[in-house]
Amino acid sequence: MSGKRGDAFKIIETLTAQDQKGFASPFGVAAIYCGLGQRDQALAWLENAYQARDPLMADLSIEPAFDPLRSDARFQDLVRRTLSPYEPRGERVADRART
Repeated sequence: MSGKRGDAFKIIETLTAQDQKGFASPFGVAAIYCGLGQRDQALAWLENAYQARDPLMADLSIEPAFDPLRSDARFQDLVRRTLSPYEPRGERVADRART
């Protein structure tokens, strides 16, 4: 198992370098972190994917790789924002209502 974890971290390292050049999907990095049980990292990368308008985010609500995150309020918020076509990126509707 530890060999596979090592391989997963090498893949993350490669994808992170590619992401900095705009060649990798943050969604994919999030899936790997989720598989490794690193929820906070997975959620941070999903937020990156959302902000980058990663087209794979359209599958967030049905992607089995993220099943371990479904009970997390942060994940549920991401799903809600992803499914809401009228909400501008980086600003929640609830925040606009308070101003």
